[in-house]
Amino acid sequence: MPSRLKKCILLSLVFLLFAFDVFGRHTNIDDQVKAIAERYNDIEMQLGRSLHYLSAIDEKAGDIRETRQAWLNEAGDPLKVSIEEKGKEDRNLTEIFFSDQVIFVLERDEKALPDGSTHVSESRKYFGNIDTGTFSSDEALLRELKKDALFKPGDSLDTMHVKNIDASVDHNVSSENYQQKADEILESFMRATPVSGPSAKPSGDSEKYRLMQQTASPNGRYALGWAPNKTQINWKDYADSDIGGFSVDTDKEKPKNYVVDLNTHRILGSTGCQFDGTRKRYNHRENIVAWSPNSDIFIQTTCWKWYSDRCCVGMLKESKLAGVIDLLDIATRRAYGFLASRKDNAFKKHGRDFEITIVSTVVHDNGVIDLEVSGEIPKALEDDSSFTVTEHFRIEKSTSGLIAVPLEVSYTL
Repeated sequence: MPSRLKKCILLSLVFLLFAFDVFGRHTNIDDQVKAIAERYNDIEMQLGRSLHYLSAIDEKAGDIRETRQAWLNEAGDPLKVSIEEKGKEDRNLTEIFFSDQVIFVLERDEKALPDGSTHVSESRKYFGNIDTGTFSSDEALLRELKKDALFKPGDSLDTMHVKNIDASVDHNVSSENYQQKADEILESFMRATPVSGPSAKPSGDSEKYRLMQQTASPNGRYALGWAPNKTQINWKDYADSDIGGFSVDTDKEKPKNYVVDLNTHRILGSTGCQFDGTRKRYNHRENIVAWSPNSDIFIQTTCWKWYSDRCCVGMLKESKLAGVIDLLDIATRRAYGFLASRKDNAFKKHGRDFEITIVSTVVHDNGVIDLEVSGEIPKALEDDSSFTVTEHFRIEKSTSGLIAVPLEVSYTL
């Protein structure tokens, strides 16, 4: 083959690989931005029944009024934080939205001009996971959309019909500064009384459980609850005075985890897990919960430092718990079967002696579950002492409960 042709083919392959990489990242960003927009709408829909905190500060010297607000769900997870500074001629607004961490920020500046018109500029920033090869972050700036408009005297300042401009983005920018600003505001409300929110009066089964952190469904309708496994509960016996929340010594007493309907505060059923308390993490012990976007399916994984001990999936139908299935043993057997079929070196060396951890979970509206399953020989330094595979299941309702239909499995890239 002529050298010129070889060079052309090589350059073409390099270009295709580059284009595939860029296109792949672009598609991933598009998917994340779409998901963030859906989360934004979910948050806005549930603000009316969330815990709402409000404070206002007048700075007389500068004739500026600062208003701080925060909205939290019943489990105490932040949904939205805002800070507004308003003077005679200017108004600056920052709104920060959460899904465990900062995912979306709206910044709006209004300036009154001498002729009575108003100049409005807006920025919408989307934050998520990105890997550029040289930089990797779960809090990277994915996309920024800007709006700029001039409104005549007396006109509405609504920018709904103003065209978005896709700004140039530096993916190395993170949400850290917004997270710090939000944390400061949330901390200022820590001992405050909300101005509005769900009634503090007990209703339904609310005296039988306490809600667990970061377990609420996207629509705010459901969350996971925690309780010691007993009929009569003196909650003072289980309160964590130092770190907040409630927990139990699992060596002495086994707790129960529930699915709770926050509209009625009724317990719908057990999740199948027995996490220690209401906080997300206790040292090496962690409770990880993911929901489908439509809030119909949840997956709860409880982990220690080296392994997971439960990975329970539940399905809700017509506001009832249709069933629960533990995927941990199923996923473990599938992983070992896959490794055996591939004559994997780590499997040939260690067999079924790995500690198994469910590293990540994604739940889709169609019932498909994505699991990243990792096996590790703790503290092993030699090669071939770990593996990671990605497994897919489809969760279906049967006459006997839930079943997990196995789909494809592959090495995690």
